[in-house]
Amino acid sequence: EYSGDYPGYPFPFEVRLEFSLHGQNGFTFITEVKNRGEEIMPVMDGWHPYFTLGKSIDRLLLKIPANIRTEVDERLLPTGKLMPFPAFREFEQIGNYFFDTCFPLSEKEGTAVTELMDPQEMVTLQVWQKTGRRKYNFLQLYTPPHGQSIAFEPMTSNTNSFNTKDRLIVLSPGEKLRAECGIKLKNGE
Repeated sequence: EYSGDYPGYPFPFEVRLEFSLHGQNGFTFITEVKNRGEEIMPVMDGWHPYFTLGKSIDRLLLKIPANIRTEVDERLLPTGKLMPFPAFREFEQIGNYFFDTCFPLSEKEGTAVTELMDPQEMVTLQVWQKTGRRKYNFLQLYTPPHGQSIAFEPMTSNTNSFNTKDRLIVLSPGEKLRAECGIKLKNGE
């Protein structure tokens, strides 16, 4: 529980995190945020996990559940424009492609899946995120300069949304946000 005493975020709230490990279904994490205050509360939630399949990502294949990306300026802040992004709709080799990219996803109720595959080992890492009202409707991808991992970041709103209000979630007093995502590893497919 947070009392709202920090001037930069003066909204009392309660957070509940649930982490579950499942044999066949992988790993699930759920975030619940409840507005405990008496005023509306802006909220943005996201995870920042990095993944590796034990080798340089330039040799791996990637598939993403989006065909548009957020345009950013030289400071990597969203400009408000969306740009077509036809690559990686099917498995493609990452090669020297660099990501620091936010992808808006469908706001319809459903599940968006991002996949990283090692074609030699026939192993696929799937990161899924529930989409819909007050859910993870954005995906940020990031490849660090060392090229040994990639971040798949489920987010509830766009980068800098507290300033731009781009699909920013606002909770009324007593309202909750519940967002769910997870990881699954598939062998031999």
